[in-house]
Amino acid sequence: MINFKLSRTRQLDLIILILLMSVSVCRVNAQKTGDATDTTIVPVKILYGTLKSIQGEFVSNALVTLLKKDSSLVKATFSDERGAFSIRYSTRDTLQLIISHISFLPLQQLLIRSDSVAPVPMNVTLQPKSVSLSEVTIKDKKPLFELNGDRILLNLEDNPAYAGRNTFDALGAAPRLTIDPISKSISLDGKTGLVLYVNGKQLYSTPSEIIAYLQTLPAANVVKIEILTSPPAKYDAAGAGVILIQTKNMIKEGLTGELSVTGGAGRYVKSNASLSLGLQTKKLQAALFFAPNYQPTYYSWQRQQTLFNANRADGYSSGSQFNYVDCFGQLLRSSLDWTVSKNTVIGSVLQGSHNNETQNPVASLDYRLSSPNAPLMHIDAQNQLQQKTWNLAANLNFRTNFTSTRLLTGDIDIASYDDKYRSTALFNERENNVPSTELFNINYPNRVTIKTAKIDYQSSFMKKGSFETGVKYSTILMNNQPFVNTLTDGFLDVKAKLANGFHYQENTSSAYSNLSFSVKKVNVSAGLRLEHTSYDGRSTSNEAVSRNYTNLFPSLSLNYRSKSEYGISVSANRRIVRPAFDLLNPAYLYFDPLTLYTGNPLLIPQYTTTVQTTLTTPKRLSLTLLHYETQNRITEVVYRIDSIQATTLNTNINFDWERRWSMTLSYPFTIKTGWQLQAAVTAHNTRYYSNYNDIDVYTGQSTAILRLFNTFKTKYFTANLNFIGRTGAVIGYFRYDPLWNIDAGVQRSVGERGSLKLAATDIFHSAIIKNHGVYLNNRIDFAHRYESQQILLTYTYRLGNLKAKSVEERSFGSQTEQDRLQGNGTRK
Repeated sequence: MINFKLSRTRQLDLIILILLMSVSVCRVNAQKTGDATDTTIVPVKILYGTLKSIQGEFVSNALVTLLKKDSSLVKATFSDERGAFSIRYSTRDTLQLIISHISFLPLQQLLIRSDSVAPVPMNVTLQPKSVSLSEVTIKDKKPLFELNGDRILLNLEDNPAYAGRNTFDALGAAPRLTIDPISKSISLDGKTGLVLYVNGKQLYSTPSEIIAYLQTLPAANVVKIEILTSPPAKYDAAGAGVILIQTKNMIKEGLTGELSVTGGAGRYVKSNASLSLGLQTKKLQAALFFAPNYQPTYYSWQRQQTLFNANRADGYSSGSQFNYVDCFGQLLRSSLDWTVSKNTVIGSVLQGSHNNETQNPVASLDYRLSSPNAPLMHIDAQNQLQQKTWNLAANLNFRTNFTSTRLLTGDIDIASYDDKYRSTALFNERENNVPSTELFNINYPNRVTIKTAKIDYQSSFMKKGSFETGVKYSTILMNNQPFVNTLTDGFLDVKAKLANGFHYQENTSSAYSNLSFSVKKVNVSAGLRLEHTSYDGRSTSNEAVSRNYTNLFPSLSLNYRSKSEYGISVSANRRIVRPAFDLLNPAYLYFDPLTLYTGNPLLIPQYTTTVQTTLTTPKRLSLTLLHYETQNRITEVVYRIDSIQATTLNTNINFDWERRWSMTLSYPFTIKTGWQLQAAVTAHNTRYYSNYNDIDVYTGQSTAILRLFNTFKTKYFTANLNFIGRTGAVIGYFRYDPLWNIDAGVQRSVGERGSLKLAATDIFHSAIIKNHGVYLNNRIDFAHRYESQQILLTYTYRLGNLKAKSVEERSFGSQTEQDRLQGNGTRK
């Protein structure tokens, strides 16, 4: 069926064409009436050619017009989808050719009179122009990442290698940012505990749950990610940095939307989808976002462990495990903004999410204790860990403009998290071929409630400056009370630890002021944040910890840019990472018969002072130099409980300090027309020190990370080939072996509203994470695999007005507190 629906621009061009042709017909009729004796035969000529952009792409729907000297129309036509046009005409006059298109500069050219009837071919290259369409500007595609002063920009829209993948995977493309799907962590320059904003969306309460949340949010729904490596005082001081994730906003003029569907497979078939709808009227703006996903996956590992005594091996254990994870999640978010008056807007945001994950680890373990003549033990273990999480958050906000330079905003947030976790295990142990069986079934219900309120004020300062100030109060309450359903005799001695409940309450008050101004070509931003925190944690075993502390967090940023676009940025700040709630919980959790997880109520916050400098050139070359020092570094440790047992304890402690020197160099190359390479290399030296149980531990490592992102553009499609490689690294006392992987993707437009993207991840399945360390006379070696190799196909269809103006979405004021639910370590 032919679709006669035309855009407004095309309709206007067609109307003008019809009018001009009408005028031409009238003139021809007048000539026939007034000069009937003219018998001159004028030969028919053909003008044809092809229209292209400077990138070599065909230009369709361009209006090609032939005019006489008196501007009367001879003929006109539109170029087709291959940029081709053809005009037949019969006149000996000197003609003027005019080519116009909404996205290109108009072209005018005189056609000299000729008696030849041979066709006149023309290959025309049109120059682009920046065109405003309802305040939306057409620009060139952005590079995947940009290093800009104290922030890193990650643009995902035009990189098909991340199509169909989740936002957690996409974060790994950013220089200086590292994701670890095994330990379920995100770190900036090696520091965990990041503050994460995703248009105000809530985050889950454990490392595995934050992964589930980011997997629920498709990367195809993300426009860009901004990583603030030196955040100003207006942001909470918690976290190593601030990550702002901006999703596609469907709040536009009229009713608009976008539907995206992904299907694919790695070891298992998987799928996800997202639907965004937006409505804007004169006084009302509303949006709805829904994203379900089904992401079954697997994790596997091999472990070797040796206990040393007087420099000799004294007992060991080894094992392997395969863990099939069945995971389904869904996220629903709605927002509403009502313009009460010319200067005041009241808004609300309601968000709910649900995640259902079942892990099914199967392990085979062998161990020998250090006692004399100890027998070789073998264990076959079958576990099931079920986790169901329901999150609900509500936000009420207002925004008032007193004048064009003074703004007051306020937010009130209430969020509730219900996490139901159940662990079931069956252990078959053989000693000298004599079998015995142990089993347990334990529930771990957990509820977290967060309430926050904040007010922010912003005003102009002098001519080119601004002043910001604000206050915030938050209260957090967590209750976790495990209870044992089934327990055999072999676990009676640890029953009290397994059923140890934990009650935690934290109150934080903060105030900040930030001043920004310009002195000639130097932009200055200076701020100071005051935070007071008090918390109380108590367990049913009467373990209690209470703290009350106040801190100042200064920040300073200087930016200079010359007329020739050379720039330099210098920034410094001090930040805090508070222990995640689950890392303080002293309850014990079994993951397999030889692995115990527990929190450490004695953890204290870590503090980091950072200084960094970034140099940039007009050709987008950038160089960042960084130094930071962290006190009380929160670090994961795994060690043998004692020489009598083979069980290891996985927990977190405070290392005394961590120091890092780092350099990041980024530069985009144009290899040839249609092939661009963006390269970034990071080199750093990191050192740790800890004195634990009167044992000094020094670790250090120099590491290099190389990122190569190739973009290929042709007339029909865009493709990407990405490489990320890392040499050996160190985190705490664990050393990591080198690691590399290659991803690829291709995308093509399907009509004006659709697009098709195909992505292949970790093509050579090379992402094997190997780490090893020696701690407290115990050496442990791990080799991890996960479902990194996948093929995903995504189809996206846009609804409504494609050229309408987007409206900014609201974010939750309690975002920082919610982010702490993600955890800093690896506790399941």
